[in-house]
Parts: sequence; structure tokens; C-alpha cells
Amino acid sequence: MNKVSTRVTLFFDVLHSPSLSEDERGLILQSLGNRINKGGILMVTSQESRSQADNRETVLKRFSDILRNALRVPPQRKQSSVSSSAKHRRLQEKRHRGLLKQERSLKPTLDT
Repeated sequence: MNKVSTRVTLFFDVLHSPSLSEDERGLILQSLGNRINKGGILMVTSQESRSQADNRETVLKRFSDILRNALRVPPQRKQSSVSSSAKHRRLQEKRHRGLLKQERSLKPTLDT
């Protein structure tokens, strides 16, 4: 049994932090909504190591990674359009498939 507690918990008040702008706060709340409690506090814990100093380093690294990923803005998607040749190929293939299906449904005629 572990007689000494080495777990480290970092608390960060997202709602009242003076180091965050309103835009950054919104990004963090949107992307980390499931990790932030009702009071607006983000908790990051570590108990991987037996050393509290190692756990402290791990928590700080994990916290910075979490914030960095939360503040990353995804690139804007460039709207593209289908080329006219691709549209033409698609419609040709549709016509071809339709003709094949139509031929299958025709009743065979007796030519004698």
C-alpha cells in the first residue's frame, strides 16, 4: 500500500483567468467543455510516478499540451467545385448503367 500520496492536481480557472482573452476563453470552453466543471475550472492530474516532482512536471507538460491543442484554430476549408469533365464522366456512367438495367428488364422476343 502506498503510504505517501504523490498525486499532483493542477487547477486552472478558465472563466476568471486574466491571462486569457475572450476569444481564447471561448475556444477553450468550446473544445474542452467536457473537461471543465460547472465552476469553470480545468483539472489536470497525474499519479504515474512515485515521485511528486516527476508528477508535477508531467502535469505541467500535459496542461500545456491540452491548452495548446484547445487554442489551435482549424484551418478554413476551401470550397471546391467538381470539374466539368468529372460531371460529364459521372453522367455518362449513369446513362450507361441505366441502359444496362433497362436492357435487363426487356422481355426476350421470339424471332422465328
